[in-house]
Amino acid sequence: MSRAMYETVPPPPPRRSRAGCWGMLFILVVIALLLGGVAAVALYWAGDPSIIEVKVVPAALVINATDPQTITVTIDNVGLDPVTVTGIGLDPDLLAGVRVTSMQPVYTAVTERSYPLFGAWDEYRLDTVVQPGDTLEVALTLEGIQAGVYNTDLTVWIESDLAGIQVARAARTPLAVDVR
Repeated sequence: MSRAMYETVPPPPPRRSRAGCWGMLFILVVIALLLGGVAAVALYWAGDPSIIEVKVVPAALVINATDPQTITVTIDNVGLDPVTVTGIGLDPDLLAGVRVTSMQPVYTAVTERSYPLFGAWDEYRLDTVVQPGDTLEVALTLEGIQAGVYNTDLTVWIESDLAGIQVARAARTPLAVDVR
């Protein structure tokens, strides 16, 4: 018999340490936490805008079915950058009892919208730029169509520049309407 047949096979190489796997896993977890933190900060910044102040006068309104009433929405840009007021949102529950008969400045379109955190609303599009320190006054004339008490929010939607990215944000203010 030949000698090659009985030669010993060399032993397998030693197993590599798995310390590198744990290190890589640790690095990936740290990266995921950092990205999550950045996303949380971005969502916080994109939340309720502190660059505008919204007031509704009167905040509580009584409307007789045959007598339209006007509310004034004052939007102050208290930030350092211009903002675009894209629209004013009214809750469908409110619109079941009142109808918007006019708006000054005139809205360009009415869009039905729905977001998971904000719910559904009808948005009256304005697309008006408000410079820093300036005020936009919007007069809405409401007419009662269904008797009832409607406690809802009026939502002002803006677009502004956030760290070089255009973001849409909303400011809510309470509105109570009593239709008789």
